[in-house]
Amino acid sequence: MTILKYDPTSATALSQGLRYAVSSAKYILVFCSPTDVVKIFRMIGGKGLERHSVLWLIILQDRDEKQMIVDLEKVLREGTRVILVVGYSEGTIKFRSSFVNLEGAVRFQKTENKYGNASQKDTMPGFLKLTSSSRDPQMTGRELVLAANDNWPFFGIGRGPGSRGGRKLNVGIDVSIINTLSSSLNFTYRVVSPADGKWGGPLPNGTVIGLIGMVNRHEADLAICEITVTSGRESVVDFTNPYYQESITLISRAPAEKSRTFAVFSPFTVQVWIIIVVSCLAMGPILRLEYKVLAACQREKEIPRKETQLSSSTYAFNMFRSLMLQGNPIETPRWSRRFIFYFWYIFCLMVSALYSGTLTAVLAIPAYEKPVDSLNDLPKAIKDGYTLGTVKDSSLEFLFKEAKEGIYQEVWKLFNNVDRSKSFVDLPEQGFDKVGYTHTSSSRKVRLHLAQGLLLKSFARKRGRRKFYFARQNFYPQGYGIACTSGSPFKKTFDRKLARMVEAGLIIKWATDEAQKVSMMTPSNEEGPDQLAITLQHLQAAFFVLMLGYLIAALALVIENIHKRHFGMAADEEEEIDKDKQQ
Repeated sequence: MTILKYDPTSATALSQGLRYAVSSAKYILVFCSPTDVVKIFRMIGGKGLERHSVLWLIILQDRDEKQMIVDLEKVLREGTRVILVVGYSEGTIKFRSSFVNLEGAVRFQKTENKYGNASQKDTMPGFLKLTSSSRDPQMTGRELVLAANDNWPFFGIGRGPGSRGGRKLNVGIDVSIINTLSSSLNFTYRVVSPADGKWGGPLPNGTVIGLIGMVNRHEADLAICEITVTSGRESVVDFTNPYYQESITLISRAPAEKSRTFAVFSPFTVQVWIIIVVSCLAMGPILRLEYKVLAACQREKEIPRKETQLSSSTYAFNMFRSLMLQGNPIETPRWSRRFIFYFWYIFCLMVSALYSGTLTAVLAIPAYEKPVDSLNDLPKAIKDGYTLGTVKDSSLEFLFKEAKEGIYQEVWKLFNNVDRSKSFVDLPEQGFDKVGYTHTSSSRKVRLHLAQGLLLKSFARKRGRRKFYFARQNFYPQGYGIACTSGSPFKKTFDRKLARMVEAGLIIKWATDEAQKVSMMTPSNEEGPDQLAITLQHLQAAFFVLMLGYLIAALALVIENIHKRHFGMAADEEEEIDKDKQQ
């Protein structure tokens, strides 16, 4: 037993005492004046301290009974169970217990007293036997207020046949769940939506917004709409056990195909091309050096005349011809040079075979930009011009914002927190639409969006799956639950029913059904497979190389003509002078 003294001068102390009491006690006896009793229960409602597991026993005299009932019915909310223990002057005790009517209002009814009067010692056990209210609440015929946003494929509003409360509903996953609960427990419901259209939760200033706010303020009895269970939300509402699990994913536009301008050079890296060029150029000096060594060891007349006339540039050009599989006209009887040629030909064969095979694959199969596949890829993507976004005031924003270390904290810095409109949107579909896609590279909308996997995949199927890319890494597994008012009497009942749905595989089936609906809505004339035929676009680099050769040749021709005219005239003049001297 814990005794808490009521101090009307300290609201903070009272709040802390009540919070402790409802979290640890099963029975709470209240011995206060009628005015203070009303203050206590007004604070319970204001602080969201309703607990269906707690039974309040209010001890009062018969003269205060009527006014107490009137006052308590104004402040009590569903989730608070109260028994009035009324003592009469003749020594008898009568009980009045609270109940919730079909309109969701708390009322009091007489409870038969089978346990004698106050003088009997077994009166307290009699009190405890009245607490069998842990049984399922009576919901037959009751209309519940259900808070939800337009969030198909989970809960679509105004998209399909059927109605609840005058609003059309599309059969989504959460709609199927609430319809099953409604049929099983024999209640009806009407749908309301928050004015801000948010999922919401508690803010630093103490206010609670969105769907969670409506449930917290008892404007709705429950909310179901792909609502992630978080510690912040659980501090202001009660959640059922999660009925659906999924992870967060990252979506972007489909990676654009890389330019084919220089596709013919793709089989080798720049480093390999440089080494091949250096090898061709080095063969000239190597062969010329071999000749010098031979000439130093033998008499020049023993060396074939053709080889004595070959320069380093001639050797290098012939080695280039060999690399291009155009043959090598140099003939030699010497085995030292033959071995150089033999192994050079093997080198040329290997390079040519590797180049040819790889080039065919490169030209036939398109190459694409490197996609964003994980959270670790985000910093580079932001530097490349991407914008990162998600739904504002959502569980995801809370996740990154509250992170104190690690990759989540680094990701939070990548959001545009200066101009929040560029990173944060009100609804998931708005963020998805900003991802965008167009075939004109100059006008692409480069945006990355973080959201729940099933939701993004449904949006992508409707707009063309090939236009978007889903990151390979998923993160932050989360569960969706039904948000109920604090102390909701039907939470345990919902838990049992939801567990049966999960065990029977119904929720997975409903998710599959929604995916199939999206597939049927997707146009069948979506973009076909890429063309495998090699086109002029693939080979344009080869023609660029040819034109470059023509330009260099023309430039060399001009230089040769200038050189010949300048130095040729000087040579002719010297020749004429020599002739004159001889004459």
